[in-house]
Amino acid sequence: MAAPTQDTAVRSSCACAGAMSMAAGEYISVASQRDTEQADIDKERAAQESGPQIRQQELDELAQIYVERGLTERLAREVAVALTEKDAVRAHARVCCLCATDTTC
Repeated sequence: MAAPTQDTAVRSSCACAGAMSMAAGEYISVASQRDTEQADIDKERAAQESGPQIRQQELDELAQIYVERGLTERLAREVAVALTEKDAVRAHARVCCLCATDTTC
């Protein structure tokens, strides 16, 4: 078996550097998405803690999102109420996160 040449060492180094660069880029992308989602959750938590009038507006907004996705107004309201009663912050933040990545929302 022949000893590795300098050319082989250079190619290996370039491949390793490329892989490390891709890994760093993916880490930054995932961390950025996580930070964005956390900011959405914090925003929704603040809205839910702002009082009954704001909570009602948030509920109306959530129901409207489901109407725009094809549910009847009655069913959209039922879904929004059920999800909000279970976990208001998650129900609203989850839909907002989806809307941020879905241009049809």
